[in-house]
Amino acid sequence: MFSSAQCGLTTAPHTGRFMKHQFLLSGAALAASFALFAACSSDPTETTPDTDASVTPDAGKDGSTGDAGPTCGAGQLTCGGSCVNAQKDVNNCGACGKACGADEACEAGKCALHCPAGTAVCGTRCVDTATDGTNCGACGKTCAAGSVCSAGKCAVTCAADLTTCTGGAAADAGAPTDGGATDGGAGPTGPYCANAKTDRNNCGGCGVKCGTGEICEGGACKLSCGGGTLQCGNRCVDPSIDANNCGGCGDADATKKCGAGAYCSNASCCTGGKTGCNGACVDANSDPNNCGGCGVVCGAAKPYCGNGACVALKTYVGIQTNVPVAEVTASGWTQCFVNRMDDFATPVASMTAACAGSRIMMACRATGAATLQLMAEAPRADVLFDTATGNVVHNANGTDWYYNTSWSMGFAPAGAGVSRSSCDVASTQADQRLCIHTGGGKFNGGYRCGAATGLNNSAAYERVFFTSP
Repeated sequence: MFSSAQCGLTTAPHTGRFMKHQFLLSGAALAASFALFAACSSDPTETTPDTDASVTPDAGKDGSTGDAGPTCGAGQLTCGGSCVNAQKDVNNCGACGKACGADEACEAGKCALHCPAGTAVCGTRCVDTATDGTNCGACGKTCAAGSVCSAGKCAVTCAADLTTCTGGAAADAGAPTDGGATDGGAGPTGPYCANAKTDRNNCGGCGVKCGTGEICEGGACKLSCGGGTLQCGNRCVDPSIDANNCGGCGDADATKKCGAGAYCSNASCCTGGKTGCNGACVDANSDPNNCGGCGVVCGAAKPYCGNGACVALKTYVGIQTNVPVAEVTASGWTQCFVNRMDDFATPVASMTAACAGSRIMMACRATGAATLQLMAEAPRADVLFDTATGNVVHNANGTDWYYNTSWSMGFAPAGAGVSRSSCDVASTQADQRLCIHTGGGKFNGGYRCGAATGLNNSAAYERVFFTSP
């Protein structure tokens, strides 16, 4: 037997009359109508088809696999398949591929000299004023030809704790920390003094140069991890964003390796777009203690965090799923109306009168549940904007709305389209669609709460409305 609810139409209890249409049919028209009813009754849940349809400082890898690329946290860039912090990555300083020099570190997205201990900045390079013949004892103080710089003074021979090395353009061109007489910038041309324990160009012996990003310490070349990076094994990593070394070296401590689907944010392994703050992952879009950034606390005048800004009322852009009622009511919203999907008698005006605030939130849930399965909100005038009985929608606050007290009300994803018959039966992004039948100015049964459809006589689901001041 045909049921009007099966094709987006509902009947008033006990009357057997359609609330949406009254037909005057006879003859062939009546026969055709029966054929249509038979076709509709073959589908029990209002499912009209929807036609809308090397050893150098290294930022480290994020550990992700597959073709989708790494999942990077907020404020990070994807460079060459890795998550990097362009504010301090020496190979991607300020932008992907922008590498800093051998004596530089990346600070606030700009390359800056980062001189090893015991050296000084002279012009645009790091020098050892104890042995540099062009900066002997101080920047710009040059020793005469044939002399050397020893212990910061021009002398004939090197002190006992220094090594005497012989220079020359071919042997040692442009060594930045070498001393001795020079040939105009090509490098030392005669003997010069070198501290083989600290000189990057004579580390452990004359002419032994350390690689890019290395310093000479105790006569051996070793990595110098500057700019907030950390040495893990034979490379420098950024523990604030490296998913394999998140907050520490992952090879030494397995808890520092983020799991599948997680990324490293401020040294914490996080998921779901959250931000690491003081060892915890928070939603900087909604956390009033970390609103828009770590440690940004919302005050008494604007106690809620909405979209990363402190506000007097927490607003939600777009359609939300699985939101705790407690979160909504703690964020400046008041529950103003609720009734079950099997209600065919309550006037819609009862809801609009009770929900008299400047904004209205429309939601649905399993009856009595503590979590809203689906919800969206917008200014009152937008939610109650009469779109008549067709498939025209009214977009507001990231959601497409429709409303008519003699057809249906509800919402759908922005730009996804609706197919109202009279409720929206579209299947695209079904889990983000809510539709409530109306008729004669009254609520007239369900029809859907997300992907759960056919709720016209259901006591298992209810519609819930909230309002704000």
